[in-house]
Amino acid sequence: MMEHEELIQGYFKQSLSEADSQKVIRLLKDDAEFKAAFETYQEMHMAFKKAEYDNLKAQLQAVESKISEQTKPWYSQPWLRYAAASVLVIALGVNFFFGGSDNLYDDYFETYPNVYQPVIRGAASTSISDAFVFYENGEFEQAAASFKQLLEDQDDINLKFYRAMALLNAGDTQQALPLLEQLSETAFEFQAESKWYLALTYLKLDQTEKAKPLLEQMDAIDAEFKAEQRSSILKEI
Repeated sequence: MMEHEELIQGYFKQSLSEADSQKVIRLLKDDAEFKAAFETYQEMHMAFKKAEYDNLKAQLQAVESKISEQTKPWYSQPWLRYAAASVLVIALGVNFFFGGSDNLYDDYFETYPNVYQPVIRGAASTSISDAFVFYENGEFEQAAASFKQLLEDQDDINLKFYRAMALLNAGDTQQALPLLEQLSETAFEFQAESKWYLALTYLKLDQTEKAKPLLEQMDAIDAEFKAEQRSSILKEI
């Protein structure tokens, strides 16, 4: 029998059998300790991918800089360098005075993983699995539409949460906001997560006065979820 750590690693490597994939789904729903370990591994996996991306980006920028020096681009002209610097200073000033809360949203927002019904590769397709396939593949507009259609037939609060997540990732704050406001006031599996994403949405909308109490309330619901990030944001707002 596979240990929990092997199951989690196998899920992210997409190497599990269908039976073991079904076991992961059951454990995520029934075993809080397994779910916590799964989410921790997910965060580490995402952080590793981001580090890889940042490293590649830095290498490409170094190559671009070297090429630019060799080809003497337009900004080798002194007056053009001064003009570019002036534009940069103005842009930074605008960002400092008008973009603070929105920047916090960008800094702290990340896609919430599918821990409700992980996709089993090769399994028979269903309406719910199709919606989560869209979600896991980053096709968030299609995912949001699929979740909406599912909710017309069943009032599943967990699907409402993932519809809100899909809408946020698709950039549709207007539709996501009322859903998150409803979910954050409802006691269910993802209430703490709903409050977190609602607080981030308020920050994006420059409604800091609404975001702050939400972040403070989360201690009473889930002292662990995004605790470090919450503390950092509360120091900045």
